[in-house]
Amino acid sequence: STVGASIAGERQSQTLQPLQLTEMTPGQIVRGKLVSSLAYLLLLLLCTAPVLAIPFLLGGTSAAVVVGAFVVLVLITFEFAAISLAASSMMSRPAPGIIVSLLACAFVTLAPWIAMGVAFALAAQGDPMFVVEDSPLRYLSSFSPVALGSWVTGAAGEDLAEVATWGDRIGSAVWFGVITLGSLWFARTRVVAPVERDR
Repeated sequence: STVGASIAGERQSQTLQPLQLTEMTPGQIVRGKLVSSLAYLLLLLLCTAPVLAIPFLLGGTSAAVVVGAFVVLVLITFEFAAISLAASSMMSRPAPGIIVSLLACAFVTLAPWIAMGVAFALAAQGDPMFVVEDSPLRYLSSFSPVALGSWVTGAAGEDLAEVATWGDRIGSAVWFGVITLGSLWFARTRVVAPVERDR
C-alpha cells in the first residue's frame, strides 16, 4: 500500500511537478520511489527471517532452501513494488492507487494459476490420456511471481525437483523480468513532465 500511494500521493499534494522541474529524469524519479519503498518493505521482510529459519533449526529443511525462499520473497516483493508503482503512476489520488495496485498484484499472482487449472480441466475432458507433466499448459503458471519458488524446489529434494522442470524455472525468471521491467518502464512514461511530453 505504501508503494501504491507513492507517485499518486505526490500528484495529490502537487509535489510531483517541482520534482519534474528539477534535473532529475523520469527514470531517476521512479528509481528513487522504488528504492525508498523497497527499503521499508525489505526491512519488514528482514523481520520475518527468524520465522523462516525455524524449519532449518528444527531439522526439517536445509539452509539452502531457507536462503532460497528468502531470496524468492525479496524478488516477489520487488515485482509487486514495480507493479504498484505502475498503478500509482496512473492515479491522481493515493486511495485509488493503493486499491488498483493491490488488485493488480492479486491478479498477477492468482490469474495464471486459475487459467492453468481451467486449461487442465478442459484438456482432460477432451483427452482421457491427458498428462499434466507433459503438457505445455503448465507454463501458464510461469506468469505468477509465486512460480519463482520453482528455483527453490531443486534444493528441497528429488520429489519436489520433479515437480518443477527447467522450463518452469526459466519461464518464471523470464516473466519476472518482463513484468518488473515493463511496470517500471510504464511508470517512467507516466512521470514524464508535460513540457517534455510536448517536445
